[in-house]
Amino acid sequence: MKHCIIIFLIAGIGFANQSFAQLENKLFAHGYIGLPIYNKQSNENQSISGQNIFSDYKSIPMIGGGIYYGFNTKLAIGINGRFNYTNKDNYTLPAFGLGLETKYNFVHNDKPISPFVIAEINTNAIAINQTSFTENVNLSPTGNTEDVEPTLSTTFYPEQQIKLNNVLGYMIGAGVDFTVKKKLGMYFSVNYMTTNADQQAAVSELYPDNNSTYSFITLKVGIKIGFLQSNDL
Repeated sequence: MKHCIIIFLIAGIGFANQSFAQLENKLFAHGYIGLPIYNKQSNENQSISGQNIFSDYKSIPMIGGGIYYGFNTKLAIGINGRFNYTNKDNYTLPAFGLGLETKYNFVHNDKPISPFVIAEINTNAIAINQTSFTENVNLSPTGNTEDVEPTLSTTFYPEQQIKLNNVLGYMIGAGVDFTVKKKLGMYFSVNYMTTNADQQAAVSELYPDNNSTYSFITLKVGIKIGFLQSNDL
């Protein structure tokens, strides 16, 4: 019995060492700060809030990060999270996203410079916080406009909050990895993300005239740190 236990322990240690060796040079964490650029969608005469729920927001820095598993020095898959907050007159919009991302480096990522592309599918939780306000908009006449004065439209928006969960999103991007030293690197990327937030039932019900989408371009600068590794990233 004693010999069986010893054999079992030796086999277990050997399996653990093999599993650890398989993880070496394959796992790395990353974090970034990004600057999102949101859609600009203003009407010809004046922006109508009910039609532009997801556009014309300010570019406020966002943060994110995640963990990658590298199949080799070119192909990796990872789980990423991000949080961004933005606002405009009468609205604030915080959002949290979690995504599954695939990354492909055209040059081995242990080289000093390695360009890459990424693709991601994600799920998001978004809140639309609206204060109460009244909006006056001059609507231009259509058809024969000679001697026809613009029509003044007044709309009251009550204070309300809409919480959108499980919003599906997609992201694509491209960038460059920079190897700084062993187990440490930096990267820069440009990404485009779009979601189906505008198709959610709550948005269609409360903002039936909305014709904007929750999508944006992000400029990212980040760092990556290898762990459980014996070699460079």
